Amino acid sequence: MVAQAQQSAEAAAKSEQNAKSHADNAAGSAQQTAQDVTATETARDDAERFAENARQDAVATAEDRKATAEDVTSTGANAAAAGQSAQDAAGYARAAEQAKTDIDITLAGTLKTVNHLSEIAAAGQNAQQESRYNLGLKDAATMDVQSSIYDRTEGRVAMPGAFGYGAFFRTIKMFSADTVAAKAENARDVFVWGDASNQQVHMTMAQAGELVAAMAQAQVDRNDEIYRRQREKKEALDTLEDLDVIRAFNVE
Repeated sequence: MVAQAQQSAEAAAKSEQNAKSHADNAAGSAQQTAQDVTATETARDDAERFAENARQDAVATAEDRKATAEDVTSTGANAAAAGQSAQDAAGYARAAEQAKTDIDITLAGTLKTVNHLSEIAAAGQNAQQESRYNLGLKDAATMDVQSSIYDRTEGRVAMPGAFGYGAFFRTIKMFSADTVAAKAENARDVFVWGDASNQQVHMTMAQAGELVAAMAQAQVDRNDEIYRRQREKKEALDTLEDLDVIRAFNVE
C-alpha cells in the first residue's frame, strides 16, 4: 500500500510538473501568439500603407500617362504644323530664289541699257563738242553772253561787235574820259601811213576818225553776219538727233 501510495504521489508530482510545464508552454504560446498578433497587425498596417502608396503611385502613373499621351498628341500636331511650316518655308525660299533670278536678269538688262545710253550720251556730247569746234564756237557756246556791250563780266561771251562773237573778257580795265582827252590833245594833227602800194598817205585827225569809224562799222557788219550764220547753223544742229547726221552736218 505504501509503495502504491508512493507511486501515486510520484505520479501526481509528475502530473503536476507536466501540468506546470504545459501551463508554461501555454503561457509562452499565448505570449508568442500575442507577439504574432502584434506583428500581424504591424504587417497589416504596413500592407495598408504600402497599398495606399501603391494606389497613389498608380494614380500618379495614370495621370503621367494621360499627360504623356496629351503631350504625344500635341507633339504630333506640332510636328505636323512644323512640317507644313517647313514646306511653306521651302516654297518661300524657292519663290525668293526665283525672284532673285528675275531681279538679276532685269538688273543686267537695265545695266546694259544704261551702258548703251551712256555710250550714246557720250557720243552725242562728243559730236556736239566737235560740231561747236567746227562752227568756230568752241567753249563760247556754253558760256553766258554779256548783257550789253558795256558788260565786262569776266568769263562772259562778247556780243557781236568789234571783239567778234566768241571773244570773252578775262580781265577788267578801267579808263577815264579825262585820260582820253589828254592823249587826244597831245596827238599829232596829221598821220602818215603806207597804203597797199606802200605809198605814203597823209591824213588829218578828222579823216583818221572817219576811217576808223568806217572800219569799225565794217567789222561790226561782218561780225553780225558771222554771228547770224553761226546761230543758224547751231539752231539747225540742235534739231538733229542721229549721230551720223550730226557728224555729216555741213558747218561751212
